[in-house]
Amino acid sequence: MRKRYITRRIVSTVATCNVWNNESKEITEEKVTVGAAVNEKNLEKVITKELLEDGKKLLEIVTTESVEAVYRMDEKKFIELATIVPVKTDAE
Repeated sequence: MRKRYITRRIVSTVATCNVWNNESKEITEEKVTVGAAVNEKNLEKVITKELLEDGKKLLEIVTTESVEAVYRMDEKKFIELATIVPVKTDAE
C-alpha cells in the first residue's frame, strides 16, 4: 500500500540584522527567520521580541527576503504530533 503524506508550502521571511550582543558587548550581523504571516510593518517588533529572549538588541534590519519551502511528513506521524482543534462553523 502506498504511504500517505501531508505536504505544505510555507513562505518565511529571513532578515539580515545588525544586532547588539549584551554579553560580548559587540555588534554582529545575524540572520533571523520569522513566519510569513508577519507584515513588514510589524517585522521589526517581532524580530526585537525574538532577539530579547537571547539577550540581544536589534539595531537595524539590513535586508529581508522571502524564502519558500515545501515540507512533507508521513500522515501517521502528523496525526501523532498534531494538536486537535475545534472545527469552525459558519457562525464564527
